[in-house]
Amino acid sequence: MTATYASVAGTSAWFPNTVDGSAQITDSTAYKEGYDINAQGDYKYAAIGIGGSGIFNSYHTIVSSVKLIDLKSNGATVRVSFKHLY
Repeated sequence: MTATYASVAGTSAWFPNTVDGSAQITDSTAYKEGYDINAQGDYKYAAIGIGGSGIFNSYHTIVSSVKLIDLKSNGATVRVSFKHLY
């Protein structure tokens, strides 16, 4: 398996709050059973109060992993997992 793209597409916040994000592939190849590919998304959420004043910011990281479980000539079995880190 080869990871070629990571995205924060679909990330949104309700007005007036904001969210900014970035994504990157941290491990792009898994050629043997037991190996995995990984991507990471980093996000900053800003809660905005009345009059535009900032109430708080929170920072989050989501790590996704696709592990190659079983590789056959006609397909593969994979396991997808996510971790939410603060």
